Amino acid sequence: MSDSKRTGPKVGRRGFFGASLGLAAMGLAGGGALPAFGKETGDARTKARYQPDSEHVKSFYHVNRFVWPEKK
Repeated sequence: MSDSKRTGPKVGRRGFFGASLGLAAMGLAGGGALPAFGKETGDARTKARYQPDSEHVKSFYHVNRFVWPEKK
């Protein structure tokens, strides 16, 4: 498509990236990146999250006990 047929505002590559960086900075400054632990309080923040008896942990260690053939 040639430039003469283009309708709408002309925004160059640098202008586009400058605007997108500006929007991203405004989003972060407005509280877009809040810490996940901010909602937890007291004991919920310090509780143990590792569950050694869960199925995915058991299957992980079960698979790692397998004897794998040596690569040649």
